[in-house]
Amino acid sequence: MRASSFFRGLRAVSIVCCINFFISPACALLDPPLGLGSPREGDELSQQASSGQEPGGPSRRDTLLLVSAVCFPDDYDWQRDTAYGKVQCFVKLFRGVEEVLSVPAGPGTGVGASFDGHHIIGGSLYTVYSDSGGTTVGRDGERLAHWPEREVICGLLCRNGVLYTLGTGFDGTLTYRSNGIEQLSVAGGIAFGGFGVDTYGPTGALYEDDGAVCFAFRRASARGWTVCTVANGDISEVLTLKDGTEALDARRLGGRSLVLYNGAGRATLKSDEGFFWISGSGWHDAGIIDWEGGPAALGVCKGGVRALANGTQFRKIADAADYIYSDGSGFVPLARSSYADCLLLSRSCGALLGGNLAVALTPKDSSRSPYVLYKGIKTEYPVHGFISGIAFQIPD
Repeated sequence: MRASSFFRGLRAVSIVCCINFFISPACALLDPPLGLGSPREGDELSQQASSGQEPGGPSRRDTLLLVSAVCFPDDYDWQRDTAYGKVQCFVKLFRGVEEVLSVPAGPGTGVGASFDGHHIIGGSLYTVYSDSGGTTVGRDGERLAHWPEREVICGLLCRNGVLYTLGTGFDGTLTYRSNGIEQLSVAGGIAFGGFGVDTYGPTGALYEDDGAVCFAFRRASARGWTVCTVANGDISEVLTLKDGTEALDARRLGGRSLVLYNGAGRATLKSDEGFFWISGSGWHDAGIIDWEGGPAALGVCKGGVRALANGTQFRKIADAADYIYSDGSGFVPLARSSYADCLLLSRSCGALLGGNLAVALTPKDSSRSPYVLYKGIKTEYPVHGFISGIAFQIPD
């Protein structure tokens, strides 16, 4: 069912948005500018180094590391940021150490400096900016869409030339748009997932499943919470949870609607086939992933342990990790405390390939240059500012 007006009468949920930093982007060709370190058995890129191309895989030379960075005027103390939002700066894109894109940001540009408004998706830099004049989305410095409502964007996906967004307005309304035009709105709707969530990708709360653009949300109901999934704008109500039961995540996976929730002291996963308990206890900050061909939970359980589990298996990943990364070959934790002298602004500052984690770090000592650390090799960037995100790109 389509729905702009259907849900308008539901109780609105207030939102608080704290945007407390800034950002910009950069690209690095792994061969030769970014060092690869010492080869090791099982390392995808190291294997490619000797053969030129791994059987069935891309050549080492085709693999890119995209890096986002923000550059401020040399005389501005950006770490104190006494003129936040009022300073002209640039969002820069590098390939290796070569600057290939510089997008003006700051007042009057429609591009902000906040790191949570920049997203590396499919090899391009997307920018999201919201103020009293509305919301603007751009790609590689070109404006793609603008609408008068001010929204916090939690999902961004471009498919077949159409830009899809999912955002929450300051009145608590969740809105799904194509090219800035409203397709669906839900008063009081709260999206599952978003940018920087371990179980969601670079497009945030929006994703593709079986060729459909999908997302999921929950909304208050007379009995508690109603959980819904959406595919190409069509809503399906999946489950109603009574007060006191916590919905952890919901999504479409392989055409099925799934809900992960806490109730009666256990985490339960509902699928089209029925219900089953998730191994372990005390789950929170958890989401649904595909593990060994079936749905599973990835998140934090009792004792603050990062773990992965389904109905029969439980795997501890780490005790104290801020983020978990996966590239299909395994799970790697990352703790900010490992880099106490640097800023690691968000989950977007890490990227995993072949079991190896690349980390973008900005020293707290502003006399030192930001750098990317990958397999023990440090590559510095000539930026008076910070690196805000990285992403590997393997061409199709």
